Amino acid sequence: MTVCSSILRTLRGRRSVEISCYASHIRN
Repeated sequence: MTVCSSILRTLRGRRSVEISCYASHIRN
């Protein structure tokens, strides 16, 4: 989840990235 947090921090306001991160976390 660290990578996800880093991406979210870099791309603030990116709902698509957040959803993609969540989906990836749930799938894994």
